[in-house]
Amino acid sequence: MGSRERRWKGPSFAPGASARKRVVVEGGDGAERWILARALHEAGFDVVRCGGPAENGGPCPLVAGRGCDAVERADGVVNLLGLRSPDGEEILRAVRAAAPHAGIVAQVTPFDRERLAPLLADCECYVVSPRATADALTSTVVRATSPARSAAPGRAVGDTELD
Repeated sequence: MGSRERRWKGPSFAPGASARKRVVVEGGDGAERWILARALHEAGFDVVRCGGPAENGGPCPLVAGRGCDAVERADGVVNLLGLRSPDGEEILRAVRAAAPHAGIVAQVTPFDRERLAPLLADCECYVVSPRATADALTSTVVRATSPARSAAPGRAVGDTELD
């Protein structure tokens, strides 16, 4: 990777061990991230929020090869960046490479779920709908970070889709 000086110094988890699972919520708008982070915190997770490239003033540090302590230490990553842009797809690939141990939840449209099936393999997919709630997304994160997920790599995963 490179020298420690090049490593990105973005948001991360508090130092030391924690009994709580760690989740990074990336992308989306600030209110969406805050609502989800609060719901996840109340469900027992330590949460770090990342605004993505648009709010961080440059390319994702993982994509740029500078590492990301929060993602690398996370038990789960929630991707709210949207996968309709090449940036969103590239960031999801970089997150998967940096944290193969983490459960990944990708917020997708039904179209993206089909179009990006190989990229989304082994991800829990939260399919966007008008009735989507923070509680439904939180339950998807719980499933993605469960011991059953890590005990069965490569298993088929389900979608959370609300009618």
